[in-house]
Amino acid sequence: FSGDYDREIIQEIIATADRKHLDPNTLIAIGIRETKLGQDDKGYWENNPLHFNHPLEDKYKDAWRLDLYPESYRKAMIDRSADHFISMRDDARKKGFKGDVLEMQAYNGIGWLTEKNTGVKRMYGKRLPINTAKDPVYGNAVLHIRDAVREVLIAMRENKKE
Repeated sequence: FSGDYDREIIQEIIATADRKHLDPNTLIAIGIRETKLGQDDKGYWENNPLHFNHPLEDKYKDAWRLDLYPESYRKAMIDRSADHFISMRDDARKKGFKGDVLEMQAYNGIGWLTEKNTGVKRMYGKRLPINTAKDPVYGNAVLHIRDAVREVLIAMRENKKE
């Protein structure tokens, strides 16, 4: 991963992760994987940097009204994405899926990727079908990005000390 990412988006993700007791590097990695932290299709993904696309419960329904709540929309989407991550992670744990990679896969879904349900013949550089419970392709991609984010942040902190 590389890029000049929006500091405000990163700060909002970190604040949300801290509030919800999550590793901010994981949420940042999901944002990089999903939308390059809002850089894909500016104007939409910058307001939904973790690519949350599930129906919202009542407490979030007004957040979809970007025209009414431009400042809170992105925060609500980041908040809802973090809630979705927690819900999917906890559900995966209850079903016996353990470890970081499967917990990250859970955000994207655990199951079969097929040509019929994706509309494509290949994903993640692999031919379909893929059983993501046995080959967590999304989880591995996010894990790789998360580890790279950690390394960059460690290097930045060490450079500040010098």
